[in-house]
Amino acid sequence: MDFEGCRLLLKGEHYSGQMWLEGLDSEAQETLLFLAGLLGER
Repeated sequence: MDFEGCRLLLKGEHYSGQMWLEGLDSEAQETLLFLAGLLGER
């Protein structure tokens, strides 16, 4: 997946029902922190 020019990988685990994003490049950390902030505002 490409989000704002940052390559991310969506991963999941069937047995626990969990899903998470992993960054695939060096710029991913800033993007992941931004997305976590958006999700934390709910």
